[in-house]
Amino acid sequence: MSSANLPRQREVLDGLRDVVTGNLSLLLPVEKAWQPTDFLPDLSAADWRDQLERFRAPAEQLSDDVLVVLVGNMVTEEALPNYSVSLNIIAQDHSGTSDEPWAQWLRGWTAEENRHGDLLNGSTIQLGSRQAGLRPIAARSTRHSIPVASRAARCTTRIHLDFCRLFECARRN
Repeated sequence: MSSANLPRQREVLDGLRDVVTGNLSLLLPVEKAWQPTDFLPDLSAADWRDQLERFRAPAEQLSDDVLVVLVGNMVTEEALPNYSVSLNIIAQDHSGTSDEPWAQWLRGWTAEENRHGDLLNGSTIQLGSRQAGLRPIAARSTRHSIPVASRAARCTTRIHLDFCRLFECARRN
């Protein structure tokens, strides 16, 4: 990322500052945020084997198409937080503790996306499938980072909804 572009990129973020500030209330406080373990079998519990069997039972009905969608979900989720690295540089949150609205939003968004990826990874592992991963990427500019991250988040939402529909359909049949 060229430092020559940073003033223009900051200008874009500054132009959206009021929108970000107005939406900070959408972020849950850390103590109220859901955690992947809320949805996965507790492997430290005495009945862990029963929990795991109950967790795996519906997956036995899943078609290969649904499993491909699950892996697509996981790969997409793992990529989204990587955009925060580039955006943090532009937002000038070098310490990860800034009170600036963009810094707060990026930390909350990254945490949420990490939970999605962790849940999908945990589910895939406990269903007996392989893990997948992506290398972190560095976005070239704000013009690239914001739209790409936004579109990826929208695509991920669509993929999650499609997976849920396929999973429910498989469960009923």
